[in-house]
Amino acid sequence: MLFFPSILMGRRKEELFKGFLLAFLLALGAFAFSTGAVESADNYVLDVYTQKGGHGLNASGGIFSPLEIVFLYANLTYNGWPVKNVLVDFEVNNSLNTPILVVTKPTNCEGVASFYFRVPPAFVVGTNGTWTVTASAEIAGERVTDTATFEVDPELIVSITVGLKTREGETVWSVDVSQIREDAFRLVIPQELFELVTEFYGNQTVFLTPFELNMNLTYNLYMESQPQKIGILLQLMNPGDIDNNNVVNMEDLGQAGAAFGATPQSSRYNLFVDIRFDFRINMRDIARIAMNYGKTY
Repeated sequence: MLFFPSILMGRRKEELFKGFLLAFLLALGAFAFSTGAVESADNYVLDVYTQKGGHGLNASGGIFSPLEIVFLYANLTYNGWPVKNVLVDFEVNNSLNTPILVVTKPTNCEGVASFYFRVPPAFVVGTNGTWTVTASAEIAGERVTDTATFEVDPELIVSITVGLKTREGETVWSVDVSQIREDAFRLVIPQELFELVTEFYGNQTVFLTPFELNMNLTYNLYMESQPQKIGILLQLMNPGDIDNNNVVNMEDLGQAGAAFGATPQSSRYNLFVDIRFDFRINMRDIARIAMNYGKTY
């Protein structure tokens, strides 16, 4: 009788130990099962889109003009939750279905990988028409992919003619605006006159570059679009003025040097230094900046 309480305590400890061991094994099995589920590519969704749309599988990414900046995003989720630190491959094909860019970027804490590029000028073969973007990521040895398309329309919003005329003995700019379309919001310059570059954020800023490669100046066209009103201010600027402070100096060369050799794959890529619009920053861009060094406007 003296040993009965100790026997009971021993049995209780044994039962508690068995219960703990059973719970541990069940938890271990559940963890192994959940790990296997995570490693299945079937539970992942990749969605590629542009700043103008394309959310959803194989959706349209909107309409762009030649030389407009395109921001591409790929959102990777697992059962609706963002997945970070996964490499996503982007392949951009022009309207001839020719690959012009292949870029790899990691997903951030929100599960989004992104990069940007500039649409080539309208006179480049394969620019106008339907472009295709394919994004893919490797999960557990399998590829998760999505495709989006966007249109490049050389007559997206306005056809304008820019020229010079004499008024009261002074040479001034002459700007004629026509063919305004309601379903768009970009400017397009007739390609026989100028190339076009647009900014995406804020008031629309358009840079016009003469085709002649020996020209030292480009032209900056500001457009503020309101219902029934378009105001345009045209002023001279230098293509080497990277920071847009009205002078080409060492700061511009410094930015160009920091971006030298970069492509859209690199975080050092600066599309404002890429004066030649060829997706790489090299000595041809540096030479254009050096040609305008010290100039103001």
